[in-house]
This record gives sequence, structure tokens and C-alpha cells, in this order.
Amino acid sequence: MLKIADSPIPASATRPGHHIVHANICIDGVELAGADVEAHNYKRPTGFYVLLGVDSEDKVDSCFSALQTNGQVILAPQQTFWSSRYAIVIDRFGVPWKINRGT
Repeated sequence: MLKIADSPIPASATRPGHHIVHANICIDGVELAGADVEAHNYKRPTGFYVLLGVDSEDKVDSCFSALQTNGQVILAPQQTFWSSRYAIVIDRFGVPWKINRGT
């Protein structure tokens, strides 16, 4: 994560509420990147899930554990008719995730 305060961008060039230049997260070799928006423009994500397919039950549990910290558990990791391990969680930023062990 690169914060404005840790970047060469002068504080006077940013507006109040803009704190993050960008952030990256690497999950099982896949990198996702995002950027901050000004606080008055933020809206909680709705109408979608990020679908994360992993190759083991342990990875489902590990990803779920990391994403549920300060978030909201919708469905704890469990077996379903289509997967040996499946979970749903909304992370601390309000991003909804479905984590599935693929075949």
C-alpha cells in the first residue's frame, strides 16, 4: 500500500480525505490492485461478488481468515454440493468475496 504521506506527491496537491495512492494484494499468485477515492465519493460496493477459486481446502480457509478480519462473515467455510470447501465474506472495506475450492 502506498499512502499519499509516503509518496513524493505534495500534501497540497491532494484533497482532504484522499489518503491512498494505490494498494496491491497478492492472493495465491494473483495480484489485485486498487486505489483510494476521496471520502465524499466513497460508496460501499454492491451488486457483485469477487469470485476467488483456489486449489485446496486449506487455501479457502486461509483466504477466508484473512478477509474476515474486521469484516462480516456471510457463510463460514463449509462443504456444498458443488465444492468440498466454500465460503462467503465481506471484507473490512465492504468488498464481497465468494471463495471456492475448484475441482
